[in-house]
Amino acid sequence: MMKTFLGISTRLIISFLFVLALYGISGALILNPDPSTYGADDGTEIFMPAQQFLGIEIIDVLGGLPGLSTFGFFFEGSDVNDISNRYTIFDTYDQDTNPADAPGLQVAIIDFASRNVFDADDQNFLINPLLSVQDTFNGSGNIGFFLDVNISDGAFTLFSVPELNNGGKDSMATFPVLSSPQDYLLGFEEPVTGTFLGFNLMNGITPSPVPEPGTIILMGTGLLGLFSLRRRKN
Repeated sequence: MMKTFLGISTRLIISFLFVLALYGISGALILNPDPSTYGADDGTEIFMPAQQFLGIEIIDVLGGLPGLSTFGFFFEGSDVNDISNRYTIFDTYDQDTNPADAPGLQVAIIDFASRNVFDADDQNFLINPLLSVQDTFNGSGNIGFFLDVNISDGAFTLFSVPELNNGGKDSMATFPVLSSPQDYLLGFEEPVTGTFLGFNLMNGITPSPVPEPGTIILMGTGLLGLFSLRRRKN
């Protein structure tokens, strides 16, 4: 039987690494690295996480240079300008710059029962997971993702929600794994130059439902009617 990480098969990872080596990591819009494995970018901004979900850092272009990048998540509706509301999945010590180096993959487990992010590739994890806590978090609900970047030209943070980015630009591509609705490949790029920054494979997240336009209109009509009724009563 093929080994899996909470449902992510090693075959899927190896397939991705092979395609990524051909894909290249420079410039322009983030392309789907393998349309036979991943669906088109579906534009998801916010996800519903499972009780426990897993992340694999496929490649971090800025990896290997301390302090340059941090990938993590935030809860929908929280103040993301407050860094205490941004929780680390992969920090500056979890850097994988070589897409062909499968044994070097960085792995994290985000556990909502204990409210911990575990560094699952740490040597102490199998001895005692509490010795490998990457971060702790409060809160619950739907989540978005972010990438903190700190380079010589300055520091900035990119979010999965375009409205949170400078200029409202879309900076993250979301490619669903065709064979597994709870697996997503997340890709970040710097929106001004289009520079590719990295890929993370997430297992255990599903898109948060977005209200249909008709539903929003009905809600607005209902609120308007309620407001008019109150005015007539007054």
